[in-house]
Amino acid sequence: MADIRRTYLRGGEITVVSAGGASGAPGEQLESVVAACRAALAEEGLSNLDVALSRLWMRDRESAAALNDERERLLRGEFRSASSSFFSRQRMSGDGVVAVEFYAVRPLDRSTRRIVTFDPPRRYAHYLAVDNWLFLSGMAEEGDTMDTQFDKAFAQVESALELEGVSWEDVCSASLFLQRGKAPPDWMLERFRLAAPLQPHLVTFEIVDELANTPKHLEIEIIARRKSA
Repeated sequence: MADIRRTYLRGGEITVVSAGGASGAPGEQLESVVAACRAALAEEGLSNLDVALSRLWMRDRESAAALNDERERLLRGEFRSASSSFFSRQRMSGDGVVAVEFYAVRPLDRSTRRIVTFDPPRRYAHYLAVDNWLFLSGMAEEGDTMDTQFDKAFAQVESALELEGVSWEDVCSASLFLQRGKAPPDWMLERFRLAAPLQPHLVTFEIVDELANTPKHLEIEIIARRKSA
């Protein structure tokens, strides 16, 4: 069974559904939690294609490797959205090896839904735009230092905003993730405070065990909403 909560950003409603695996093979757990989340969305009158951002949490790389086929089938293709993925044992319970969060919006016009890829393309999308919403995948980049990684990830954020003609006045949420032991939490919060021309209404921060891509150690997610569609 999935948990449901709602958050309101700049007057718009986002429905967040989440579920975690309990037992069974990794692929079976992913199928079960995705089904639970989609059933919860349906109860809210939302469809799979209303998911704008998905987060995948995994226990370790061994279980993650066993998820590849199901992940491709359940979270990519027609179900692709902006996305982030992490390793975090604290997100697991019991024998669970996977957890999922879906952020969904009820658009005025579903035909406005657009997935924008990187150039050159990556496995995950750069961002998803629908109506007056903009959801960025977690921006994470390689670099020799943590400052370099932050600067390059932040540049990808600004690139997406510029491509969509979205200003920092329209950015309403930032979620910051940092790999444990790579830098103090205050460092990342201060870097974001200094880099963002305006601070979003909501800024959250979380320590994770690892990012999905080994050389990358921090990630920045952004949600923006223009004042008018």
